[in-house]
Amino acid sequence: MVEWRAKAGDLAERESIIQNWIRILLRWRWLILGSVIAGLLTSIGVTLLLTKQYTSTVTLEISREDSNIVNIRGAEPQVSAIDQEFYQTQYGLLKARSLAEAVADRLKLYDSRKFLRLFGERVDGGLFTDAGGPLPPATRQSRRDKTIRILLNHFSVAPVRASRLVGMSFESPDAQMSADIANAWADEFIKRNLARRFDANSYARSFLESRIAQIKTKLEESERQLVAYASQNHIITMGTPSNDTNARSQERSVLTDTLIALNEQLAAARGARIAAETRRSQAGSGVTAENLGNQAINALRQRRAEVAADAARLSAQFQPDYPPLQALNAQLRQLDNGIAREEARGRSSLDVNYRQALAQENALATKVAEVEAQVIEQRRLGIQYNIYQRDADTNRELYNALLQRYKEIGVAGGIGTNNVAVVDRGLPANRPSSPRPLLNIILGLILGTAVGIGLAFMLEQIDEGIAVPDDLERLFHIPSLGAIPKSLDEEVLIAMQDRKSALAEAFLSFEAALRFSTPEGMPRSLLITSTVPGEGKSTTTVALATTLARLGRKVLLIDADMRSPSLHQMMELRNLQGLSNVLSGNGSLAQMAVPTHQENLWLLSAGPTPPNAAELFSGSQVDALIQDALAEFDTVLFDAPPVMALADAPLLASRVSGTVIVVEASATRKRQLRVTLQRLKSAHASIIGAVLTKFDSRRVQYGYGYESYGYGYGDRSKDFAKA
Repeated sequence: MVEWRAKAGDLAERESIIQNWIRILLRWRWLILGSVIAGLLTSIGVTLLLTKQYTSTVTLEISREDSNIVNIRGAEPQVSAIDQEFYQTQYGLLKARSLAEAVADRLKLYDSRKFLRLFGERVDGGLFTDAGGPLPPATRQSRRDKTIRILLNHFSVAPVRASRLVGMSFESPDAQMSADIANAWADEFIKRNLARRFDANSYARSFLESRIAQIKTKLEESERQLVAYASQNHIITMGTPSNDTNARSQERSVLTDTLIALNEQLAAARGARIAAETRRSQAGSGVTAENLGNQAINALRQRRAEVAADAARLSAQFQPDYPPLQALNAQLRQLDNGIAREEARGRSSLDVNYRQALAQENALATKVAEVEAQVIEQRRLGIQYNIYQRDADTNRELYNALLQRYKEIGVAGGIGTNNVAVVDRGLPANRPSSPRPLLNIILGLILGTAVGIGLAFMLEQIDEGIAVPDDLERLFHIPSLGAIPKSLDEEVLIAMQDRKSALAEAFLSFEAALRFSTPEGMPRSLLITSTVPGEGKSTTTVALATTLARLGRKVLLIDADMRSPSLHQMMELRNLQGLSNVLSGNGSLAQMAVPTHQENLWLLSAGPTPPNAAELFSGSQVDALIQDALAEFDTVLFDAPPVMALADAPLLASRVSGTVIVVEASATRKRQLRVTLQRLKSAHASIIGAVLTKFDSRRVQYGYGYESYGYGYGDRSKDFAKA
């Protein structure tokens, strides 16, 4: 529920703001309408006075780089997807002063009277001479500057988004001239672009030629130095192909290869010596690989086995002294001696092989040590050799790269291509591009409306007047008791005689608002005051008293404005004695109050002017007067002085039951009313509300909801009376 109320409050506040804006716009509607008409007339006048301009546009295609015709890597930079820097540079070149000067030279615009006259320049007696004689240098330079400035001011570049297309336009009062200048601008741009590229290639070739000569000299010097150092120190290197095709061949010295070969031979000799030593050590056991593989030993052993078998067979049958058996034993001894001799011969061969292997190993080890010393010495010398080698290699690579680039630039420079192409040439326009009547009228209406609305809101902020009853509640938070319309009659009482008049209806509405202003109904003692004089305070008091009397209430009307009394004149009575006598104790209410021409209405006039009215209102006689009046009358109305600069009204307002403030429509200043409310609140006055007088509903009938303010309903034949 609370959330719903908050949303409802926000909606009401927004509606109030919108309604307030609408109220301001409709209040100053004639000002806004006048501003709109002025803007419309201004746009029409400007459109008629402006010179017709014709625009011609040339469409160019600007590529990032040329097509890769030569198909050589490095001849053209790689194209990037987004290169704003390049295109912004091209747009800047299109607007360059030098390009405008080239166009002016091409079309001879410096000497064209027609061209300068079309753009409003005075050509008679200033920039040209009728006699045809030579112009002073300052005059000629001034004419050139004016021509270039005109070209640059009327030339524009419009890139097409997300494309390589560029629109370049020129605007002038002559359609054919616009087309000629736009086309000449495109041609000069292409020409200068080609020339710039050719100049760049020429400069690159010249630069490369000088650099190639320098690098060639350095390369020759570094190679001679390398060869001389290698020859002096006996450094011999050989190239070894590398698996990397991009790397140059590896180089190493001959000593390194020799050392590698000797190390391999030393390893083989060491292996042979170890093998010979192993075989020699195995020879002590009698069973060696050589013995096992010796055919003579194997034949002797086989023969001994056969003889031993025969001897064993005979020994089993005969005695040892058996001659055939002894012969076999002798044969066995001969065979064993033969085997022993053969084995001894094998062991001697192993010793020889071992000594040979050991000697070869020692010789190779000595040679390896010598070569190692030479390699170490060569490596020490190779430090400087490598420095010379790297210098020569670097110069060779740089020389080859520059030479290759020089050849590529020579090939690319001979290809006459351009990265700028004309897509559409400029044509003379059939209709002017400016002024555009419809657009100017729309802009004039928009500008006039904006100025009018701005002035309306500015004047609304400046305006200190209170225009409508809603301002009382919106700005000052006091109830609005009604609005009293203006009347064309001279006297209010005369207008009040017609009970169907708008004025009578307004005061009836005022009386009804007072009746519901408090829970007890209409206050019986009521003070009516205003901020400053002339707001219709006395008129409102008399009219309200008359209305109450007509409704059957017994009313006492007291003129409390003793400084400037006026009620007796309005009621056509005399002011010989009155309120001042009662408050000073020189009379009573019953003696001083007199009946008026209106039934149920009595008047207590101001009486003689006292020396100080504020002192009389400060006394206790005021309370006694109010008590006596309430005992005799149903309603007591006080017509009090204005609040500003006087103490009478606040003093009297603190004694009565309610106070009503009269505010003149569009006249009472907001600051003044704010001070009035502060003074009355300081006096603890019970402010019931305010009533707006001299209200002209015709000024606010649109948008305010106050059309005729509802008064005179059913009778539109009468005008309202002026208060």
